[in-house]
Amino acid sequence: MKFVCVDLETTNLNANVGHILTACSLPLESDTVDIFRLDDRKYRGKKKYDDSKLTAALKEYLEDCFGWITWNGKMFDVPFLNSRLLLTGQKPVYRRMHIDLMYYARRPNLKVTSSRLAAIAVAFKLKEQKDEFDYEPWQAAEHLEKWGMDYVVEHCIKDVKVLKEAFPVLQQFIRNIHY
Repeated sequence: MKFVCVDLETTNLNANVGHILTACSLPLESDTVDIFRLDDRKYRGKKKYDDSKLTAALKEYLEDCFGWITWNGKMFDVPFLNSRLLLTGQKPVYRRMHIDLMYYARRPNLKVTSSRLAAIAVAFKLKEQKDEFDYEPWQAAEHLEKWGMDYVVEHCIKDVKVLKEAFPVLQQFIRNIHY
C-alpha cells in the first residue's frame, strides 16, 4: 500500500488534441522516481503521438497504488489520462484515494501570493524548487527529439519532488481523503 506523488506532462491542455509526453511518480516512502516517457521503446506506439502503450502502463501502475497525491490532478492530470485512455480504446483508470494538494494551498487554509506549486515552494523555502518554464523544449519533445524529451522529463521529475516536499507542509490541513 503506497501513496505516490504523480504528475503528467502533455502537448496540449485538451486530451482530444494533445497527448502525454511523460508521467512521473514518486512514492512517499521512496526517493526513486518512476518515469514513463513516450520516447522509451516500450511505450512507443505506431506513431509519434500514439501514447496508448504509455497510458496503459501508467493506468496499471496507478491502479496498483493505494492513493495519489497531485497538484491540480483532480481537474487536469486524472481527467487527461482518462480521456487519453478512452480515446485509445481503453478503460479509464480505476479511482483511488486522491489528495490534490493545490486545494490545501488556498483559502481557508493559506493566503500566500499564489496557489501555484512554484509559489508554495518559494514561500515555504522548500529544498526543491521548480524551474522556469521554457516552451522550445516542449515543441522539440512533441516531435520526440531527445533533448526536448530530456528537458520535459527533468521538469516532471522536479515537479513530483517538489510535490513530495510540499506534502508535509500541507497535510495538516487534510481532514478527509476522497476518491
